[in-house]
Amino acid sequence: RLAEGEGNLCFRVTRLHGRSPGDGSMSEKYRYFLTPKMDQESGVRPPEALLISLDGDFISEVDQLALSERVESLIGGEKINLVIDLGAVKYINSCGLGSLVCVLTKVRKAGGDLHLSSVGGDVARILKLTHLDEILQVYPSVESAISELGLHAL
Repeated sequence: RLAEGEGNLCFRVTRLHGRSPGDGSMSEKYRYFLTPKMDQESGVRPPEALLISLDGDFISEVDQLALSERVESLIGGEKINLVIDLGAVKYINSCGLGSLVCVLTKVRKAGGDLHLSSVGGDVARILKLTHLDEILQVYPSVESAISELGLHAL
């Protein structure tokens, strides 16, 4: 579901496991990333993962607040790994950067982690200039970020 607020940014949230393939709840593109690999030694599955796909310029305080509130409601204090797909974000400023750091803090406080994917152009340049690319885990594609989380195709 694509959500639009008063700001410039739209976002879509997709659960990356825990759904059956035919329930229509996932976009076709990521439908095959459904089940996390079980650790063979411990028999434990990794925590649930969510994909948030952002679209637009990440520049306003409204966008910052909307993303922060959405992440807070999604994780609810549970250990969740979050992949934020920035492939459709063309520009990010200090509000957007602050929001990513805020999300990172919330997710890690709950025991999960944040992975950024499909970072390119001005967004990659700004992450590098601010050295946030050294703090945030950045992957060239959604698929590579999901793979790092131990998720695999059905």
